[in-house]
Amino acid sequence: MTSAVKVRGWALTFIDMSDNTPDEVPDISTETFDEPDLAEPPPRPAEPQPPPMSARTELPFGLVLFLLLALLVVLFTVQNTQDVELNFLTWEGRYPLALIIIGTILVTVILDEILGLFLRRRRRRRAAERAELKRLREQNR
Repeated sequence: MTSAVKVRGWALTFIDMSDNTPDEVPDISTETFDEPDLAEPPPRPAEPQPPPMSARTELPFGLVLFLLLALLVVLFTVQNTQDVELNFLTWEGRYPLALIIIGTILVTVILDEILGLFLRRRRRRRAAERAELKRLREQNR
């Protein structure tokens, strides 16, 4: 069995001598190959590129919403500068009304997210348990 491999214009010949006796030497003829065509491949068609940032006219919805909310917070803070007395447990003091309301909103949002995290985790765990139970029931049929 003889096989030839072409590597960049050079011919390599592999001979399997296991089927031949020592007296029988197969004919090794040199096969020549033409030099490969090294011409450049045709260029790929250009992939469409997104327009540069300066050419885009639309603004992301989240950015517009954030800027609107920030503007409302600034207006609220400017309009509510009067000091209000705050008594909470052993904490007493006079603070601007805007600071108290914004602080209360921030604490509420943080507590809501923490509670929501635990509730979502419990809901996912129960859904996974139901899916596993359903899979086991179908497997035992």
